[in-house]
Amino acid sequence: VHYVKVIPCDDETTPNDSKPEQKNSAPVVDVRAPECVEAESEGAVKVTVTITVSDAEGDRMAVVLGGGSSSRTIPTGRYTITGSGSQSITFVVDYQDRGSTFTFKGDADDGQDTSRDTATVRVEYPGGCDPTPSSSTPTKNSAPTVTIATNPSGKVQICKSGQNTSVPVAITITSADVDNDRLAILLGKDGGQLLNIGSGPGTATDSFTITSADIGRTITFVARAVEAMRPAVFAEASTSIAVSEKTTGCTAENAAPKLSLTNKTWPACIQQKGSPVSFTVSDTAGTTLTLVIKVGGKVVQEGKKSIPLGSTSATFSYNFTTQQAGLSVQVEAIDDKGAAATPLTSSLTKEICPG
Repeated sequence: VHYVKVIPCDDETTPNDSKPEQKNSAPVVDVRAPECVEAESEGAVKVTVTITVSDAEGDRMAVVLGGGSSSRTIPTGRYTITGSGSQSITFVVDYQDRGSTFTFKGDADDGQDTSRDTATVRVEYPGGCDPTPSSSTPTKNSAPTVTIATNPSGKVQICKSGQNTSVPVAITITSADVDNDRLAILLGKDGGQLLNIGSGPGTATDSFTITSADIGRTITFVARAVEAMRPAVFAEASTSIAVSEKTTGCTAENAAPKLSLTNKTWPACIQQKGSPVSFTVSDTAGTTLTLVIKVGGKVVQEGKKSIPLGSTSATFSYNFTTQQAGLSVQVEAIDDKGAAATPLTSSLTKEICPG
């Protein structure tokens, strides 16, 4: 190689004194990042990307490091490094980044030449970064499974009236997930809104009552197990109960009312103006009651009362007079279906209260 230097005629420097200018060396760039990270179902994972640069001439360099995935852009780092040095950017990934690849580019410019290096980071499901995963370790997310069962199941018979006009139904939902992801358990009936009744994996229970109004219907229950962190990933199961009319064992037997003295005792003496005595009649059927009072074998009072709503008893009263002192007493109570209580019998005292 020959070099020719052109100089003015009065320049005394000889051509042999000339030297070629030194050629600039491009910066050396190295971008490093983990090849693969595993994102758990909950929480985030930190990822650090580092750029290392050097320049043979020790030049001052403008350094840029940035990148991202198809759905995310990581903030770009811009630095000034003289001679050599390193800088890093840190970001986090989570379950939403699974299956993505982040690509990072690092550039260094010394004013004369530019160099670049790249690195990629894969984000996988738990176990996905293992180069030789075991057969029990999933490499991608699996949808959950769910089953539903009712007790009773299949067919139910209900009476229209009388006894057995309702049947309680126990509903059990069992869910599982090979990734052990957290699940929300939902239950719906007859195409209605799905309601959250618990969480999984595991079992969740609920209850429902079938009544005579459901006779002739087929009631369908739907169970859904939804991944809490990915609502679009779920599993469903359903079961049905056919309701028909029951024709036996529906008539309720009428229970006889019960009769008692309200104050527990008969009067110890008969007052001149009459001795009030109260009688309580209880009846679980909540019907109309009739009270009959006989003194000396003659009916002295007969009256009807309806048991108040929400109660199971009614109260009657009668004033025994001095003319009835010493006579026999019989009190009877009958409900509107003809059932009679055990009569109360006694003989009034012959004593007349003083004064």
